[in-house]
Amino acid sequence: MRVPIVLLSRLFLTLCLSVLPSVSAAATTPPPDAGAIACDQMGSSWFAPDGTIVIDRRKIDHSGVRDVTFRLDDTSGYWLYPPTSAAVVVLPLPDGAGKPLSVSIARVTTVEGVATVCAPSVDAPGAKPPADAPAPDGPSVDRRVPVAHTADPLTCDDPFAAALVVNAVSPDVPPLAVQEGVSGIVRILIKLDPDGRVTSAVVTKSASSLLSPAALSSARRSQYRPATFRCRPIASEYTFVVEFARRY
Repeated sequence: MRVPIVLLSRLFLTLCLSVLPSVSAAATTPPPDAGAIACDQMGSSWFAPDGTIVIDRRKIDHSGVRDVTFRLDDTSGYWLYPPTSAAVVVLPLPDGAGKPLSVSIARVTTVEGVATVCAPSVDAPGAKPPADAPAPDGPSVDRRVPVAHTADPLTCDDPFAAALVVNAVSPDVPPLAVQEGVSGIVRILIKLDPDGRVTSAVVTKSASSLLSPAALSSARRSQYRPATFRCRPIASEYTFVVEFARRY
């Protein structure tokens, strides 16, 4: 058996099993958090040729959502735009705004009128439109103008950073998985508090229920750095991926 190999781009822990192939069973995925679903309404965003930001939410499931409020951050602070229910939204840059460093959803309101305040995102708009970009002047496009500004100057060199793992703990290979020749990938959604402590670990996809407990234990015992937003650590998420590989 080889020592697990840690790969880049999210986390891959590779374990080699000296067994023959076998059919894997799908693990059960617990229901996702309702609040997380409500805030996961962003879609994709990019800079249009005229300098505005286009947000395309056509592929997002809008069921149960009445409207969303967008937030734009630059080095001086952040702006809020009026709520909108449109699938395609254009955000003109405010007067005096610097280059946007992040665009995210600040608030989601359901059809029942329940409002959810969303954690800010560290994602910046894309540099160019995708191949299937909608026309920015179509009848279904909503153009929003900012209505509020909060001054919050940046004080560090890396103000927006995604969460990452700083010490990945290799999982133990389940003996029954070795015996049965089970291999495949297990994905675990890790939720972190602002101090980087794991508050939740949920298997979101698994090649086999035999592999899930070992991968889950590995994810919980690993150490993480939380995301930072405007130079401050925030509660955040990280996708921990374990690949149990098979050696013939």
